[in-house]
Amino acid sequence: RVDSNSEQLLQLINDILDIARVEAGRLEVISEPFAPVELVERLRSRMSVLADDKALSLNVVIDPALPEILLGDAGRLGQIATNLLSNAIKFTHDGSVTLEVRQHSPDTWQIIVSDTGIGIPEEAQQYIFEAFRQVDSSSQRRYGGSGLGLAIVQQLCRLMNGSIEVVSRPGAGSTFTITLPLVEATEFEY
Repeated sequence: RVDSNSEQLLQLINDILDIARVEAGRLEVISEPFAPVELVERLRSRMSVLADDKALSLNVVIDPALPEILLGDAGRLGQIATNLLSNAIKFTHDGSVTLEVRQHSPDTWQIIVSDTGIGIPEEAQQYIFEAFRQVDSSSQRRYGGSGLGLAIVQQLCRLMNGSIEVVSRPGAGSTFTITLPLVEATEFEY
């Protein structure tokens, strides 16, 4: 229990620091060659434990048309996907969570996280990306959390010249779609 609480506290501190860096204009993203398939496999390995604990199916779909090597910040992309997958698992009681990585157009690619969870009311979809805002803001929240994850995800997307969209209905799950510029690494860059 101490280890778990320590990890949660460390994550909260890191989230607060990330928000502070964004607001100060000091959060940087790097552009290095990375393999999307390797990123997705790391995510699957890390998140499958959480999904298994709740008896959820964790599905992963990788578009074969996506280039093998892209330029981007694999660490920050992993942070985005981890936040979205963690939320999807937290708010899904039965069914599945799906991570899809695909080429959207010749110039863009997407990370899509969908679930069969509780969904988000339409009015809440307007503010869930604000720091410290959650659908249930009461002091007796059932799901916990700091309300920083989606704010950080949105800011990271903006820093990467991308966007985030949510489609959700209460009782019918949620789908978060990250769209990013597709920059394929050339053999000279890796």
